[in-house]
Amino acid sequence: MSASKVLFSVLILFLLPLQLSAQQAQFDQANVFLIDGEYHQALDIYKAMADEGHNSGALWQNMGIAYSNIDSLGAAKYYFLKAKNFPETREKAEQSLTYVEERFTRRSAVLPKLPWDRFFEFLSENIGLRNLYLTGFLFLNIAAGLLIAAWFYRHRESVFKKSSAAGLLLSVFIFSCAVYLNYTENRFGTGVIIDRQVTVFENPDEDSEPLANAFEGYEVRVDLAAGDGETNSEWKFVRLQNGISGWLSSESILYY
Repeated sequence: MSASKVLFSVLILFLLPLQLSAQQAQFDQANVFLIDGEYHQALDIYKAMADEGHNSGALWQNMGIAYSNIDSLGAAKYYFLKAKNFPETREKAEQSLTYVEERFTRRSAVLPKLPWDRFFEFLSENIGLRNLYLTGFLFLNIAAGLLIAAWFYRHRESVFKKSSAAGLLLSVFIFSCAVYLNYTENRFGTGVIIDRQVTVFENPDEDSEPLANAFEGYEVRVDLAAGDGETNSEWKFVRLQNGISGWLSSESILYY
């Protein structure tokens, strides 16, 4: 290894703890503002940390608390939903979501989820994409092992081959679920209305036919591939929980 690469590695090892220490100092300062009721100052620091790529349940939970105290309940709900995805803050986030939901003056009509959607939601929340792929590889290896065993144990050849075929089919099913889940997670996002009231239009144009009104706190499913697909697009194609789909201003929602 060259001297320059060694020096670079040493610098990385030296600077990384300093960076982590600086982030913790930022977070601690923001928490002091939060405790003292200086919510806007706390949010300025939290947002700066988020822009720098900091991602933790504690950060999202505290941002939700700050927004709930300045009466931005839609934004508060959005960050509590993000905090709910982290095991260390899931319980507190669920309690906070219950509190915020009770403060909304309007609630969206919700269609029951289809069994297919509930199934993939369960996979996403309880198993995860990575574990699905690992499970698929495991069953694929088991199927290959059983097929090899059939070559050596001729008196059980039929049993081993049938078991191998079952393992192969199961691995294909799991891989198919993983591919579809990966597609949906990249194609669609979870959004929350942050304005008091917005109009959902048939087309990305305020002169088009209005389809429905949506209110602060409504959850929407955002199609990230619709339109130009850019995150800074002025319009987003969404699906409300009552089944209505249309376009609304991207400034009216927060989504991930």
